[in-house]
Amino acid sequence: MISSSRKYLIDQHCGTPLHKKKCDQQKTSRVSQTSMDKCLANSFKKTVKEAVKKKSEILQGEIVSLNQKVESLKSSNIDVVRLLTNGVDVGNHCNKVYSASYASKLQKLSLLLMEVSCINEAGGKKLKEVASLSLAEDYSIKEVHALRPKVRIVGISKDISEDSVLSYLKKQNRNIIHQSSFIQLHRFCPIRANADIFQADLSVDTVTYKLLLLKSGHVLIGLDPCSVFDAIIVPRCYNCNGLFHGSRQCRKQPTCPLCAENHKIKDCQLYKDKSDITDKKRCINCESMRNPPDNLNTKHAAWEYDACASYKVAVGHSKKDVFRI
Repeated sequence: MISSSRKYLIDQHCGTPLHKKKCDQQKTSRVSQTSMDKCLANSFKKTVKEAVKKKSEILQGEIVSLNQKVESLKSSNIDVVRLLTNGVDVGNHCNKVYSASYASKLQKLSLLLMEVSCINEAGGKKLKEVASLSLAEDYSIKEVHALRPKVRIVGISKDISEDSVLSYLKKQNRNIIHQSSFIQLHRFCPIRANADIFQADLSVDTVTYKLLLLKSGHVLIGLDPCSVFDAIIVPRCYNCNGLFHGSRQCRKQPTCPLCAENHKIKDCQLYKDKSDITDKKRCINCESMRNPPDNLNTKHAAWEYDACASYKVAVGHSKKDVFRI
């Protein structure tokens, strides 16, 4: 999925799904061995068999009707694909990239859900306009917010001001950064080792991220070639110290990032002692890790990312999400 782009989910309205009808439970009493009771029992069994047969015929008819509806929905998806690719007949190959005027990639996520990508903002506007006019009655169209991975550029001269960093970056690196590229500066500061050398943390779109890291690895800013590093960060909650969410959204009980017990760090005895606690540290994320690797080290704090296997796995998943698009 091309991420400087606009992405939309197209979900078909299929009405209320057919529900399976519950068969009434039939309770039978014990039948005595008299001839009259046997006759009544046989009559009852015959009635039950006829009722079950009739119910089976009804359910079979509903299954046939459902299958016909499924086939109809499958064929209608092709019409949607043709419309969104500006008349290009793509058949069932919804995972390829097409040279249409506004839709660049189509991916079928489920029977009723399709994801469409556009190569730029103008294409996204055109897609939304066409889809809203032609598909609004039968489909709901939602814009998907794109991922914004981060990169760090190191080696910027002190003569370059914070306000001019983006201008230099765009003008001097046009083979990597295009007019439609998304770039946002978050931090501009000197590195620890040398106050005369600066670094910049940027959010970029996924296309620019791939070009910066995979094809280039460096950019020119002013007269200095600067190195580009991956700066994808997985958020950590300061309440439960879990990953992928912040403390504002957290509803879990507090967990100490130092000893993994159910209290805040200010109440932690290890934190108060300030002694050598290396062997007493416990990472809550590594201890609760699913399918942990052999010899997993859990004796570290939750914020010690260099030693945290759980955090490294989380970063790896985030990178896969970026390169999947």
